[in-house]
Amino acid sequence: MAVDVSVVDLIDSYFSAYNSARLREICHLLSREVFQDGVTVGVSLSGAMTPAGFGVGILAP
Repeated sequence: MAVDVSVVDLIDSYFSAYNSARLREICHLLSREVFQDGVTVGVSLSGAMTPAGFGVGILAP
């Protein structure tokens, strides 16, 4: 059974403890402080993705 919950509602309503609460905090920080007009956001990949051959193709196939 599928439940129709938006990502925003999911994060705000259910992510309230331990690591999920930290994820909620960073989501709020990003939406409030980073995702503004004139801000450039950079992304880097590291860890097991690089040796496995998952590089830029994962982001832009």
